[in-house]
Amino acid sequence: MIYCKRKPVSIAVIDNWISSTSLREKTRHDIQVIQIQVGKCMPQTDTSYSNSHGTICASILAEALPEHIHLTGYSCPGDDGRPSLDGVCTALETCLEKRPAYISMSIGSENWLETSKLAELTKKLAEAGTHIFAACANKGYIAFPAAYPWVTGVSYEPSISGLYREENSPIGCNIVVGDFSSSVLDKMSVENPFFECRTNSMAAPYALGRTVVGGISLSDLPMWAGTPNTDIPEELPMPVVAVTGPIESMKELLALFQRESYQAALLTDQAETDWVDMVLHVEAEGFAAWVRPLDKAGILLLDADRTLRQLNHFCDYTVDLRQLDAQKAFGGILRFFAPTETKE
Repeated sequence: MIYCKRKPVSIAVIDNWISSTSLREKTRHDIQVIQIQVGKCMPQTDTSYSNSHGTICASILAEALPEHIHLTGYSCPGDDGRPSLDGVCTALETCLEKRPAYISMSIGSENWLETSKLAELTKKLAEAGTHIFAACANKGYIAFPAAYPWVTGVSYEPSISGLYREENSPIGCNIVVGDFSSSVLDKMSVENPFFECRTNSMAAPYALGRTVVGGISLSDLPMWAGTPNTDIPEELPMPVVAVTGPIESMKELLALFQRESYQAALLTDQAETDWVDMVLHVEAEGFAAWVRPLDKAGILLLDADRTLRQLNHFCDYTVDLRQLDAQKAFGGILRFFAPTETKE
């Protein structure tokens, strides 16, 4: 009898810190860990035990995988225990060379002004055939890379069981994970009750493990009906400007805000969503679903030319880009929202 050697599958895990010692003890699985320091990759020599965020998420993935699957971890330590964005991008650049089949990222940024390189690298990886699973933000905000359409965004929903697919999610969620068991988390919960809980960060590696082992594709999953959000507050927490005129002028105005480090987004019903530039296709009847995800926005531009004009009561200021060019409109908006003492 001739036995065929099983084709190896490689998976990369990118996070703040991954302890190979701790992962091996929790799962009996080995992982090669690369540490990113000042833009350079080097073998991680620190063998100390750690229950870091990255170690736990990598362990949830590892416990589901057979031994022939090769795991590589990228530790990208930053400030306050968070991963360094520059380190994450260096890890992604390395993945472009190594071409893993999958990448697990239980991390993300809610600041879309700093993620252009993240978008570029994850898109290149996706085009090269790497499947990226990323956790959505736990509090329902838009976070990257999960929101990008070329990344599989994952969220956790405790009221259900199993895996579901979601479409047209305002936060880019593609897979909804119901309540799930994990021997890694069960053992840890004996000493720390926190690990009885489940989060989006935990759900992402779990979903990836189930996908790889079960040979599951997104289309195999049942559709998640979800719970529609119909609650709209009386006012929004950020400045909102009603904008009329050519859509290209609206995009130009948006770019001016972002260039000056304002976390701005354009809501429009006459252009397709562009997550990189934060041009978001929104219909008036679906606006309620966007309120929570956009909570981190510093200013919203609302295309009031068509159906979204019925949301004008949210707007603090109005600009007609048929009468003003984008630069003059930008200056007028800044003056309007300037503190009183500045205006005087």
